[in-house]
Amino acid sequence: MKKNLTLSDLILYAFHEPKFSINKPKQKIDYLNASPSERVIKNILNYSMSLSVLKSKITGNINLILN
Repeated sequence: MKKNLTLSDLILYAFHEPKFSINKPKQKIDYLNASPSERVIKNILNYSMSLSVLKSKITGNINLILN
């Protein structure tokens, strides 16, 4: 089973793992919450609009970027 990890999961892991300890209180985790910029979101949406995935019995999925 595949499990997707987010940036928040990684941050929480780093705060709880002793070898990655930064000696900061756990209440300070909130300032590490980040969100993508509007430019990044537009790039992802543009990529998803130009991506075409074709299914093939022989090779599996074929990813085409249509610009």
